[in-house]
Amino acid sequence: MNVIFNYELSYRLRSTATWACLILLIFMGYREMLGGEWDSLIQSGRVARNSPYAIYYIFMYFTFWAATVGSALVIPTLLRDLSSGSASFLYSFNLNSKSYFIGKYLACLSIVFMVMLSVVIAMLTLPYLSGLFSIYPDSDFITTPWSHLLHGIILWILPMSIVFTAIPFSLTALTGKATPAYAMMMICIGLFVLITSLYGDGAPQAFWLQVVDPLGKVTIESQIFYWTAEQRMHSFLALEGAFLYNRLLYLALALGLLTFAYSKFDLVKFQNKTNTKKIVNKKKGYKATSTYQYKAREKIHIADTDNLSYWLRLCFRLAREKSQTVILNKAFCFSMLTLMLMLIIAGFSYKLPALAGTATPLPSSELLLPVLTYPSLIFTMLAAAFFVVDMCHKDHQVNTAQLVAACPSPTWVNYTCYIIAAAIIAVVLSLIPVISALSVQILQGYFHINWANLLHVTLLVIAPLMLAYSFIAVICYGIVQHKVIAQVLAVLFCISPAILHETGTVENYLYLWAWPSVPQLSTMTSTEQFTVRDAHFTTYWLSLYVALLIFVTWLWPRGIISPWLIRVKSLRAKVTPTSLTLMLGFCCLFLWQGQFIYQQVVINGDYHSLPAQLEQRFKYEQKYKVHQLNAQPLIAHAKLDITILPSQRSAQVKGHLLLNNINADTLLINKPHASSLEDIQLDNIAANKVVTDDLNETVVASFNNRPQMNSAKLSYTLNTQYLGFHNESGHYLGNITANSSYLDKTFLPSIGFDKNRTIRDNAMRHRVKLPHVTAPAEHISHYAAHDAELTTYELNIKVPSRHYVVAPGERLEIKKQDGQNLFSYKMSTPSTWRPTVVTGYFSKLQTKVNTNTDVTPQIEVFYNSQHKEIAQFIAETTNMALKKAISIWGEYPYTTARIAPIPENSDAAKVSGNLILLPEQQIWQLDLSKRNSKDWIKYVIGEAIAKSYFESINITNNPGYPLITDGIPTWFAFTQMPINKLSQIDILSRITDQYLLLRTSESEEEKPVQELTDELYATSKAKLNVLSAQHLIGMQAFVKLISQNYQLQKKGPTLPNNNNWLLSALEAPTNNSQIRKNFLSSSTHTYDFSIHNLQIAERQQGGYQVTATLNAQKITKNTREKNQAYSGKTTTTLLFENDKKRTISVNFNNGEAQLNTIVDSKPIAVLVNTDGQFIEVTYSDNQRFL
Repeated sequence: MNVIFNYELSYRLRSTATWACLILLIFMGYREMLGGEWDSLIQSGRVARNSPYAIYYIFMYFTFWAATVGSALVIPTLLRDLSSGSASFLYSFNLNSKSYFIGKYLACLSIVFMVMLSVVIAMLTLPYLSGLFSIYPDSDFITTPWSHLLHGIILWILPMSIVFTAIPFSLTALTGKATPAYAMMMICIGLFVLITSLYGDGAPQAFWLQVVDPLGKVTIESQIFYWTAEQRMHSFLALEGAFLYNRLLYLALALGLLTFAYSKFDLVKFQNKTNTKKIVNKKKGYKATSTYQYKAREKIHIADTDNLSYWLRLCFRLAREKSQTVILNKAFCFSMLTLMLMLIIAGFSYKLPALAGTATPLPSSELLLPVLTYPSLIFTMLAAAFFVVDMCHKDHQVNTAQLVAACPSPTWVNYTCYIIAAAIIAVVLSLIPVISALSVQILQGYFHINWANLLHVTLLVIAPLMLAYSFIAVICYGIVQHKVIAQVLAVLFCISPAILHETGTVENYLYLWAWPSVPQLSTMTSTEQFTVRDAHFTTYWLSLYVALLIFVTWLWPRGIISPWLIRVKSLRAKVTPTSLTLMLGFCCLFLWQGQFIYQQVVINGDYHSLPAQLEQRFKYEQKYKVHQLNAQPLIAHAKLDITILPSQRSAQVKGHLLLNNINADTLLINKPHASSLEDIQLDNIAANKVVTDDLNETVVASFNNRPQMNSAKLSYTLNTQYLGFHNESGHYLGNITANSSYLDKTFLPSIGFDKNRTIRDNAMRHRVKLPHVTAPAEHISHYAAHDAELTTYELNIKVPSRHYVVAPGERLEIKKQDGQNLFSYKMSTPSTWRPTVVTGYFSKLQTKVNTNTDVTPQIEVFYNSQHKEIAQFIAETTNMALKKAISIWGEYPYTTARIAPIPENSDAAKVSGNLILLPEQQIWQLDLSKRNSKDWIKYVIGEAIAKSYFESINITNNPGYPLITDGIPTWFAFTQMPINKLSQIDILSRITDQYLLLRTSESEEEKPVQELTDELYATSKAKLNVLSAQHLIGMQAFVKLISQNYQLQKKGPTLPNNNNWLLSALEAPTNNSQIRKNFLSSSTHTYDFSIHNLQIAERQQGGYQVTATLNAQKITKNTREKNQAYSGKTTTTLLFENDKKRTISVNFNNGEAQLNTIVDSKPIAVLVNTDGQFIEVTYSDNQRFL
């Protein structure tokens, strides 16, 4: 064994491939730590780039390279002696089969382990390289945490080296072939991509998924994803729970398979396995020249003719036969069927992203296809690279290339048939995600298909990408004329744009040659922007590939494989005027399309990369910070005359504003994108000087002759003309489309220094040497929450005759004017300054709310014709929410509650006075047959109705204002709307996930909730704490408290909001001091509840006895301490059919409690902490479905 081990180890150490892999993975480690996405992991500079958190995260990602590079290093080991022809000589010696097996395997394990240590080398050397080349400041690194580094090696590098050497080595030993091992590698890669795409958002997932994840991403993120900055700098990954089972599962699988292969391995049998096909062929009486066997097929008769159409027909026929050898290949069929099965399973488990994940969307293929496309890319890319190159090389592999070359056919036929065959394979590959999405839809009984959107994604996104993969494979083979090298190069060229984009290195799709931007198309708005964009990008890249293919045909030898230099020297003889003209034509097309896309995206679309956006914000603050000292002008009243021309993607706004708080002669006006400001007047006096800064999109107007008054009337004309399209497909450039338009406050100019155009993150400010931003509380007089206090406004909107306009306020009239519709709206109730206009081909559903108040509000629901059922349910839900809200806060502040849809690209419901805007995907495309979808709609509508009440009271950005603006509406929706208990648990878990995730992105220490303003986690933390406050105060007292406060604020609308009333109530005497601590502390505590040993037994006397053991731990912030066992009270809920429930109070003592109760009927679920009294981490196993 020692001899075999030493020989194999020395051989691999002399191999160029070993050291090339080591060096490449070292650079890959650098890339991981320097990538653009890493800024989010290091919390804007608060976490070092070589911190323990970084160590665990990067070690986890290197599992992918262990499965690919590691497997590739292992698989040839046993087969090398046979392929080199030295096996007969070597095996003639007195070798022990078992020693040979163990020696070879240990040598492989040593080499792979050494190569995987590349990530450790990268970790150790990056701080020195960064300092040497001034890549990052020294403060971004800490002294090497050796204990964590060793810990990571033991938990990650060593186990993954064992697993991904033992499995491919064993499969090769058992079968005598490399194919099963490569198939295993493909399946692992597919699982990696599938799990990462569907469940890789960081939110803790189900326990079983954490255990079976081969990459370990879901597994590790269940522990570390929500670590705070302090934890990321000091904590150790705990080898327990799902992580422990995950390590044991794959080590047991790998070592078990290795042991079985060891027991079965015999050198003689192994040699015979590889020669089986040759022996069988000899018994049949002929000599095998190849391992490939072809079925009998029709002979091809080649005529000696100059007829071009004949040769084209022959070319297509040859291409069909060559593509059939790939498409009918068992390995190809197996891999594609496996991919389809994985995509179908993924499609059945798909839920909407973000908080809308609590609802179930309609299983429509247009929603599913963009979701399923990205997970399929790694499979289709590898399939294109492997099988297309193999097809091109097959004639040389079976020694028929010279025979084919001897046929009397033009040279161009020989390589053109390969190009056409590659295109046919690309068409097949592009159908895989489409068929999978359609299968998911049909299997769930949903047969409505939007063929226009489906064909758009298929023909303009997926098919061009598959053509790119296939053509890149042909190009690589045509250049190098070597099968393995061409396959490796094709994979590298295909995967490079994905890496460049995902790391943030390249954001502009003008430079991403094989990476899609898959649109999520809308059913309510026209898609002409996306069609034009995707058509031009398709033409742009395919013209480049065709030009390169023509160049490759000049290098393609006929019948033989020639060295590179010989082929280059023979170029002059192969370049024909026709081919040269075609190549130059496609090159010109490529350049013209590139220039056109640059004009439409960068110039007209005002595209800026993230660094450029940062620089633009820096320049804005530096140039206009003098206006920061001026008082903020406030809009007291506004009249806007708006003309929208959807067919021209343009609009005009004539604004007349009454401004208060004007104490300067100069106005800074921030204009929106793609617009110009004209006729700027103050009290009918034109500006003495107007300076337009198109770079920062600002206008500085000076009025030297204006009388010194605190108020003035500002008038202007805003002309907006959108041209071009967005860099990201699926994002509108200007929300004016042929079918519908959506204009909000960002469409209008804002007045005064705009803090939203500055760099708000203090860590980023430190990088560009800007001063530290103090809390907004110190600048209340300068920065109101909006451009105005509560204000009134009038909107007159002119649109084409078929369009209907929905806006906030009271609708005064609709009349015809110059062949167009003129809609007039007036906001008489002083409200927050959020003028909004939505246009489209709407139907209207109108009802009244029956209340005991003097004013009976009306409900208007605008919808597209295909959404009538959802519109009816929304109207019923709104009626219910208004009745509840009126019982708490009194009379609805508006005469009408108006609801309308907005295009797909929006991700959250929006409220503007009495107008509630519901995003298409989040609401209008939900499956109403599912209870959780109805509950989600109730939650969204309830929250929006509550927010519309608070639109009519003045709320500035005092510290703690999210408690009022976000916390109370969420409390209302969560507790007052009839939402199923399981849906409540799901919604609460999503809010908790959002809070835990967003607080990790802050560059400052976490603040107490009463000090929050515009922090990323402010909204979600305020929601959770208001729910806790309600438990502390009690439901009846809490309802009375918020009702009284609302009435008080309503009487004095000019007073800024003060949340001391809520904090004072929390400081009242109470027995539950734990919740008060949670509410007022700087960090919201999290808990881990779990249910064990649950048993339900039917009693002879009748009824059921339910017993269970409950565990609870408090997740401590101090990273040097273990989680604390929780002692105290919480609730357990038993759910029954028809939404019946029973709530039981349980006492935890040192982290454990016993549930023992008798119920009349069998429960369907048992849950712990269902009332949200404690902020709970969602990976807790706190519910059991029975």
